[in-house]
Amino acid sequence: MSGLAILSQDGTTITGMIGPAVTDMFPVEGTWEGDKLTILARPRKGRTTALAKCELTGTRERMTGTIDTDKGTIEFVRKQRQN
Repeated sequence: MSGLAILSQDGTTITGMIGPAVTDMFPVEGTWEGDKLTILARPRKGRTTALAKCELTGTRERMTGTIDTDKGTIEFVRKQRQN
């Protein structure tokens, strides 16, 4: 399964949106500390998400990690934004 994440960073604070498609995204927030990114889902009222929390390590270009610690793995691959 693939999806889209649009994230912004202010110091160690991460905010943004994540979801299966640009038309079906939900807010996320998290922290970036060293090589570790932790993201928490903030689904809208009445909605569910595939993850509540994911923890990733790696570089800004490619990160891998776990979903909710035990639900599976996730990979983020950085791509240039399309205008």
